[in-house]
Amino acid sequence: MNNENREEAIKIYSNSAKLASSVFDIQISFYQKSHSDEQIAKNNKEEYHDKLLAEVIMSPSHAKAVSEILQGAIKEYEKNFGEIKLKPDKKWFREVLNFWVKIIFIQRIF
Repeated sequence: MNNENREEAIKIYSNSAKLASSVFDIQISFYQKSHSDEQIAKNNKEEYHDKLLAEVIMSPSHAKAVSEILQGAIKEYEKNFGEIKLKPDKKWFREVLNFWVKIIFIQRIF
């Protein structure tokens, strides 16, 4: 990919993904899972809504190639930075969530 195309590419952040497959293709749907404004206002409700950001559809062979590339990147990341834990402990998650709720609250004040 040349730099011109890279600058035009849409960049998204996704913290949730869903997978669907058939004999002909594999589809990955990328979502952003977040609290709604009402739930933040009520505080401590652990209900989320998903916003669909993008869908990628590819052949099974292409999906396998992408999977191998991702596995290699994750292995390299863990070599450099340590193991990625899939389920952080609840105390850590609650602290991070409270931090972001405070940031959102401060932004609304100003």
